[in-house]
Amino acid sequence: MKVFELSFIFKGDRNYVQGTNIYTELIKLFRKENLGEIKSIRFNKLLKTNAFLEIYSKNDTINKSEAYAEGNFTDINGDRCCFSISPNLDSEIDDRSDFDEDLIFSQIFVNEKSAFLKKLTGFTFIEEIIAITKYLNNTLCPVKSGKWVFTKLVSFESLPKERNVGNEIKIFQKQLIAKRFSKNQVYLGPNLIALLEFCVL
Repeated sequence: MKVFELSFIFKGDRNYVQGTNIYTELIKLFRKENLGEIKSIRFNKLLKTNAFLEIYSKNDTINKSEAYAEGNFTDINGDRCCFSISPNLDSEIDDRSDFDEDLIFSQIFVNEKSAFLKKLTGFTFIEEIIAITKYLNNTLCPVKSGKWVFTKLVSFESLPKERNVGNEIKIFQKQLIAKRFSKNQVYLGPNLIALLEFCVL
C-alpha cells in the first residue's frame, strides 16, 4: 500500500470539500506519480479537512471503515486496483476560492429529462458536468430540505480537463428516486462517457 497526502481548498461558501476538487487533485496525483487511470470514485461522507490517499495493489486488503471516499483504477500494468481517502485530522483547510455556479446554470437548457450545455464557460469539464447534473436534479425534483450532492462517478473513458468549441454536454437522468437519489448519463457529443450519481443530504 502507498499513502499520499492531499491538500484542498473550500469553494465558495462551502464548509466541505467539493467532489470536483477531490477528483481533480486525484487526477493530478495519478498523472504525476504514473499510477494509472481512475475508473470510478464514490463519496461516503463530506470531507472537511485535508486528507490521506491510500493506494492498494490488487492483492491488498482494503480498510473501508474510515474511508470518506473510495474508488477503482487501472494501474500501468492493466490490473484493476483500489484506493480510499480518509481525513487528515491534523491538517485543516485554510484557503478558499470563489466559485459561482450560476455562470454555468445560466447557459443550461433543459428538455424533459435531459440538460444541455454547449457554450464554453471557462470552468473545467468535471465542474461543468456536476453543475449541469445538479441543475437538472433541482429542476426535475426540487427539495425543500437538504440539497442534491454529487456522490459517485463511473467513467468509461478519460474525461477531458476542458471542452473544445462545439463539444456539447448532455446529461440524461436515467433513474430518479424522488428527493433521495438519481443516476445520470453523461454524453460528450454523441458519446456516453460517464455515469453520475447524486443523493440528497
